[in-house]
Amino acid sequence: MEHPLVAIEQPIQRARERAEREQTAVNAKAKAIGQFRSRVEAITPTSSSAGTAQAMAGATSLHTSASHGNHSRGCTAVREAFAETVAPQSTADIDKSEPLILTIREELGEAVALALSERTDTQFTPPIKRAVLTETQGLRTETRVLQRAIETERESLDHAQTEVALILSQIAEANNRSLLGCTFSELRSLHEELSELEDQCEAIAANRQSTIQTTTSHNAAAGLTHQAVLGYLYGSSDTQYPVLTTVCRVVSICRESKRAVRDHLCRRI
Repeated sequence: MEHPLVAIEQPIQRARERAEREQTAVNAKAKAIGQFRSRVEAITPTSSSAGTAQAMAGATSLHTSASHGNHSRGCTAVREAFAETVAPQSTADIDKSEPLILTIREELGEAVALALSERTDTQFTPPIKRAVLTETQGLRTETRVLQRAIETERESLDHAQTEVALILSQIAEANNRSLLGCTFSELRSLHEELSELEDQCEAIAANRQSTIQTTTSHNAAAGLTHQAVLGYLYGSSDTQYPVLTTVCRVVSICRESKRAVRDHLCRRI
């Protein structure tokens, strides 16, 4: 009745390591976004009449026109600030480099990317500055939500691993007992103990399911389902459900141990 019990916890342990690495990366990105925001706020927008007329052209978009030599120093400064703060964190997990303007588009949207592109003659007007800061705030909120969601995941994993480790130690203790040397009463008590451990496994699974069904938000915005977090963290892993996978294995071991005890009980009748 011996089992490689230590290996049973590996899915949870690997998930904990993955969540910890991602937490570190997301925290670094959040810090970079804050730095970028501060640098943009410090850049003075143009107040020229030409820039104002340009910014007012178009009610729903940031007006730009193709050019290669008249890009404002303000837009250049914003682009440089992004390259030195947010971009390295955004592309840290990408094997090959990508154009800066593509990263800006991914993080701040098409309109802002077009306004900041070197291929336009956009002046860094107050409306454009506000647009950059608005999109930056949106990115900051999304990142804070992800931070909280990963924190929730790590807490859930920590709790589950602690509970699973305790159950496995109790199963190992039960398995190390000589069933031949147990009395009928001792065998019945052992069977009841194993049934209680199985109930504890079900409680861990139920608690985990409750966590999976939650949604994380920040100031009632940017809701992120925990199911999406699991896909984000473990989409490329062997399993998207490390806790439930582990609990199922523990339950299987527990039931196998119970069958062995029942066999001995039946022989005593």
